[in-house]
Amino acid sequence: MRKIKLYISILITVIVFWSAGLYSFIGKINKFETIDTKKAEAIIVLTGGRNRINSAFKIYKNNGETQKLLISGVNSKLNTNKLLKFHNINIEDKKNITIGYKAKNTVGNAKESAKWIKENNIKSILLVTSNYHMLRAKLELMSEINDIKIIEYPVYSPFVKKPGLKNIGSFCLISIEYTKYIITRIKYKLIKI
Repeated sequence: MRKIKLYISILITVIVFWSAGLYSFIGKINKFETIDTKKAEAIIVLTGGRNRINSAFKIYKNNGETQKLLISGVNSKLNTNKLLKFHNINIEDKKNITIGYKAKNTVGNAKESAKWIKENNIKSILLVTSNYHMLRAKLELMSEINDIKIIEYPVYSPFVKKPGLKNIGSFCLISIEYTKYIITRIKYKLIKI
């Protein structure tokens, strides 16, 4: 009986701490500062979320098509022209756009991005990803390359913005991402990046 009470106490403690952390996480992912997108040498966009690629293309176009742009984690059946057509964006100069096909997840995005950053001798990037994915994506990238300035450009979904989550699907998405973020933080604390 004592063991059952102990397990219940531990479970309740974990749930309370996890819930408090989730509340804090939701606050953080909805409070990124507005930034000047021209302050970075390059743009890196991680595929997988709504409006990420479209946002990156718009930044690239608005900044005069002079920054380098990496789109990490693209389906092997797509190329630059197909992506532009799908997102209904007209870009004149495509020479600075690189398509990365190797990444299958956030860890892969970080590895693919770090390799591209080193190959292009880049010192600062604009990281474009969903707001709920930004903290973990940044952590994964910093584990691969720590001498880079990362400027956050979060892409917001109307379903996961404050004041609250709009539906159970959004709550599950944020909860899973928060849990992955905790695991990533623990992993890199143990590895000591």
